[in-house]
Amino acid sequence: MEQHFLVRGNSIKVELEQGVIHISNDKELWGLLNEQTEASTDDFVDLLKKEYQRLFHVPLDISDASLAVEIWGHVYFEYFALIFEKMLNMNLIKKVTHKITDYCEMIDCGESEKDSNRFFWNMLAPFKKQIAAMLPGHINEKNFKRED
Repeated sequence: MEQHFLVRGNSIKVELEQGVIHISNDKELWGLLNEQTEASTDDFVDLLKKEYQRLFHVPLDISDASLAVEIWGHVYFEYFALIFEKMLNMNLIKKVTHKITDYCEMIDCGESEKDSNRFFWNMLAPFKKQIAAMLPGHINEKNFKRED
């Protein structure tokens, strides 16, 4: 079921299904992460998990930290790819970047049984604070994000 979560003035498009949350990686999500990235993400994750619990009557079996670093992993991987595309401005780089942006368009966050990458995000989760400290701010203001 597709829903929109209003978080800090940004309308984030999300689809919830049993064991999986699909998050649209669009300008609204980038706007949420633009400032106070960690706190904004924490607010979003809290809303996601509460709504999941309300809909399915069971908690989502993904830790808050794992969910946060997965969101960042997709958003910032795309962000850095777009920076390289702008800096290098080569056709080969553009082709690779388009594949990356297509891959990152939807962030699929699933419980371990439904997401083969969950172990990776769980492995990074204990380092959430350190990862957050390294993330650049004001990503939405640079206008790198393309909307197709």
